[in-house]
Amino acid sequence: MAFHSIIPFWTHRSPPKPASRDPFSAFRAEMENVFDRFFDPAGPVARFGDFQPSMDVQETDTEIRLKVDLPGIDEKDIELEIEDDMLRLSGERHEEKENEGEERRYVERRYGRFERMMRLPFAPADSDVQTEFRKGVLSVRIKRPEGDRVKSRRIPIGRTL
Repeated sequence: MAFHSIIPFWTHRSPPKPASRDPFSAFRAEMENVFDRFFDPAGPVARFGDFQPSMDVQETDTEIRLKVDLPGIDEKDIELEIEDDMLRLSGERHEEKENEGEERRYVERRYGRFERMMRLPFAPADSDVQTEFRKGVLSVRIKRPEGDRVKSRRIPIGRTL
């Protein structure tokens, strides 16, 4: 299975590039990401503080399964779109307003808009995508087309070439 093809990526970073023999390619790529984030219209501070949900991806011979942790988010605030072979999950976690008279406040929970994107190894039909949102976890099952199903087979090992 081509697992690297279904690894999700953050929208403010480019998808991973193939490995290069250039020892400075990783450094150059990270510097490009730093400049991209700095000159982002949303601003560098907003990007680093945004809420970003965790995503698990599992690929089988017959389907791709996603599980995304979205605690504290209403179903109406989540959008799932698929255009050709690109899956886009976005939404917003709204900050809860508490006592206005508080003098000090310490907040560890993250709020704001999020967006996760993932290139699928095929373009699924709408009827092949099933979703369920329960207890703050979004589950997505994407059925593989019959022609794209992965079939493993044993290859005999010979002694001569």
